[in-house]
Amino acid sequence: MTKEKTKDKGYSYDIHQYYASKRKRTGCVLYLIPILMLPVLADEMKFQFKNPSFSGVGTSSHYLTIENQEFTRREALDAEIKAMQEALERDADNTTLARFLKNFESRVYAQLSRQLVDQLFGENPATEVRSLCLIV
Repeated sequence: MTKEKTKDKGYSYDIHQYYASKRKRTGCVLYLIPILMLPVLADEMKFQFKNPSFSGVGTSSHYLTIENQEFTRREALDAEIKAMQEALERDADNTTLARFLKNFESRVYAQLSRQLVDQLFGENPATEVRSLCLIV
């Protein structure tokens, strides 16, 4: 009976063909239902500015963040300038002429202090110092 044609009801195709086409239709419907449901899940699109300067939402914190960034940038630049100035001063103090002058100055002060000590506390200390003769 499955392979014979049902002419008594007016059908001119096989039962297997009927069920095969029914499965195809059911499969198509099952695949189309989720696709047709997608617009139902969608939400309304709303335009909002992301920059708080335009929208006004969180404006004060936005301005505070900008101010903090500018302040830290200025502080970093000031620290860099100060470091460069100190490096230049160190380089200027480290030249041969500057080292020679420091060495000469320290020798002069050492000689002065030795002569002063010898005159005040040496073998013949002066009780009254009226004049001080320094030999350089």
